[in-house]
Amino acid sequence: KFTVSFLDARMNWYNNSESVKTRQNTAYKRYTSEWFLTELTLKYEIFMYEKNFKAAIKYMKEALEYYPTDVSALSSIITAYKKNKDIPSALEYSERLVKITGNAEIIKNHANILYQLKKYPDALTFYQKIITGIEKFAKEKDREAIKEIILIQIGNCHLKLSDPNKAKETFQNILNQNKENLDALEGLREANIKLDDDIEAARIAK
Repeated sequence: KFTVSFLDARMNWYNNSESVKTRQNTAYKRYTSEWFLTELTLKYEIFMYEKNFKAAIKYMKEALEYYPTDVSALSSIITAYKKNKDIPSALEYSERLVKITGNAEIIKNHANILYQLKKYPDALTFYQKIITGIEKFAKEKDREAIKEIILIQIGNCHLKLSDPNKAKETFQNILNQNKENLDALEGLREANIKLDDDIEAARIAK
């Protein structure tokens, strides 16, 4: 079983060893070693398991000093910041990550962070990006399920942006495909309330 003290000892040996000095002298820097990143990642995982999120963040920051575009390291530090309830810092790294990869899950997580921070116009933009590129982002068998989840968030953004007509249209489109979607039903009810259509809202509530 790995411990932080054990990993520290290994890294101290690594940093002070003649073999490393030789490799550094030949321009083979320590930060090009996959081993170094693995050690930092192991420390991160230990501290995440212990719920010491600040320490976990420390080691991912160190990793990102040497590997600033590493997708796994960026994803890890975002997770740690979210666990530590520091959403603005999570956004800072999420903005870096979303520029590197067009992965749908990463875009969705970025949009969710923006939504959590009440940056609804920006969140809406990223949710819509997933919908418009759904054929690129998802396998055919997964598209409808992903689309439904993202459309719920698009509808919620419209509600937050005081556009109940667009919200109503979005939730209704979801229900046309899946009439049992409870989130869409609740969203439609809220949209009707904002449109002063209390009769329709009451009907949905039943």
